[in-house]
Amino acid sequence: MVGLVELENDFLKGGTSPDVAGAQDPRDIAIQELVNALNAKLGVPGAYDWVRPGGEFVGGDAIAVGFIYDTRTVSLVGNAAILDSAAFLDPNNTGEGKNRAALAQTFAEIASGETFTASVNHFKSKGDSGLDANNDGIPDAPSNPDSDQLDGQGYWNDTRTKAAQALADWLATDPTGSGDTDVLILGDLNAYANEDPVRTLEAEGYTDLAEQFLGDAAYSFVFDGQTGTLDYALANSTLLSQVTGATEWHINADEADALDYNLEFGRDPSIFDGTNPFRSSDHDPVIIGLNLASPVP
Repeated sequence: MVGLVELENDFLKGGTSPDVAGAQDPRDIAIQELVNALNAKLGVPGAYDWVRPGGEFVGGDAIAVGFIYDTRTVSLVGNAAILDSAAFLDPNNTGEGKNRAALAQTFAEIASGETFTASVNHFKSKGDSGLDANNDGIPDAPSNPDSDQLDGQGYWNDTRTKAAQALADWLATDPTGSGDTDVLILGDLNAYANEDPVRTLEAEGYTDLAEQFLGDAAYSFVFDGQTGTLDYALANSTLLSQVTGATEWHINADEADALDYNLEFGRDPSIFDGTNPFRSSDHDPVIIGLNLASPVP
């Protein structure tokens, strides 16, 4: 099972993304295109599929989160659930969504019948996004809790922290109705491991699996030569004992920006290879293993 971020927010054939009319024409839904390519590469029709969120959009941003999964090893239990409340998307009432809507789905391992619920997330980035209008590096309104408090956590930390609490509260309600207490939080939280959003989730009983298994060697992002983790797999207390390991696949963060798939800043399109995984993003994937088991009565 794979949690994805920054998909085109468009999950119905013939629909349009929230702010780009006719975005699908002439291709298919973006996540379907990805699944089609995986199955073609494997030469196994239907090997992978994707979680239908139950509507055209997941939240109102142009990008969204999603799940793909190997149908040969896992199946879906019930329907997906979406967290798109104002308390999660825009907890400080700015008038526009900051965090992207979260998606939760319960999965069953076919071989054992054991289940767990995963939630994939993408929190607001650290950029000023209008809180430093003249770009002088000084927050326009230091009293705004989302301004850079010069504590190393960047802009919008309060919004990310409140989203983390709202996410934990939502997951505690069993939003997919699975009846299973095992929960896994995935995604780009745009917060480093010692920052408030991650600490909030840890206070709610979640364990940062990269930190647990890799310690100080963990990193998924490089910014101005400094490394840290922005991307997470966090297990709650009942799932933690079923985690066999965690690692990060360093295919992106260590690679030079010039090799990037993204052609902003005038990058040369001939440099990106496209035939290997390197610099296919700017974040590194987090990989975990699970050995699912029933709780002992």
